[in-house]
Parts: sequence; C-alpha cells; structure tokens
Amino acid sequence: MRAPYFVLQVCLNGHLVKAHFRGELDELHQTTIRGLDQYCSRCGSKTIAHCPSCSREIRDESVEEILSAIPTPIQLPSFCVSCGTPYPWMQQKLDIISRLIDQAESDVQEAQELKELLPSIVHETPKTPQAIERFKRFLGSVTPPIRDAFVSKGLEMGFEFLLRYAGMK
Repeated sequence: MRAPYFVLQVCLNGHLVKAHFRGELDELHQTTIRGLDQYCSRCGSKTIAHCPSCSREIRDESVEEILSAIPTPIQLPSFCVSCGTPYPWMQQKLDIISRLIDQAESDVQEAQELKELLPSIVHETPKTPQAIERFKRFLGSVTPPIRDAFVSKGLEMGFEFLLRYAGMK
C-alpha cells in the first residue's frame, strides 16, 4: 500500500495554487484531479500539476507532518523526482543566477563552471562543499554592487544556506 500524499498544483512562478490529497482509495480507483485552476490568482501565470518533462504528478509526500498536531507548510519541490528536471519556478531562479554570473565573470569558461555547480548550490549533493567554496571565491572577487545583487537575489530565492555557508548572511 502506498502512503498518502498531496498532488500539488503550482503556477509557473512557484505559487502553490492547490494541494489535492491522495490516499489509497484514490490510487485504486485512479481518480483524476478535478477543479484545477488554469491560472494563478496571485500572478496570472499558467498552472501545472505535472512535470512538464515527464508528466509525473508534482507531489508533497509529507502528509504525516502536515496532518500532525503542529502542521508544517507544504514545501514546493524544486526538481522532479522522476526525471530530475528543475520545475519551472526553480529553472527561473537558476536562470537569474546564471545571468548574474555572466554579467560578473569575464572568463567564459569560469562562468560556465560556476553555472554547472548551481544544482549543488540549490540542494545538497556530494559536490555542495566544493560548490560553496568555489562560490565563496567568486563572491570575494566581484565588485560590491555585484556581490550585493547576488546576496539580495539569493535571499529572495531561498538560497539562504549558500549565503550562510559563504559567510554572506
């Protein structure tokens, strides 16, 4: 028997629109999600409930935590658990950081290496310590306005742990 979970409907900008509970009976009867909103009420962006790359449902499987006496908020996933592709809201964040790197780094190869380390900055991987050290050196080499842009964008985008480890927060 599969544990219950929520199917999430999220706009392309990362706003949670709806969370549909799925339990054992839903799995047995292959029910479909009804009442999906086409667009986000907060920003007007199109909404999705499935990965654009592989069509797997966007899920939050922390039902026990959410239904507990002290519920925790639903956490939007950043990457699809089925195909590993960043969801659109995470891809937007990665694209913004990539553009900042391109603006700050004159060496094209160096910029490309930094951008390849971004997934290890967003989530903990075996390369995260190396990525953090590399970004610390990078942030130490850029002008204060560029560094301030990285810090403000990083905080805005939820990269607090990177900034904390880099000694920027």
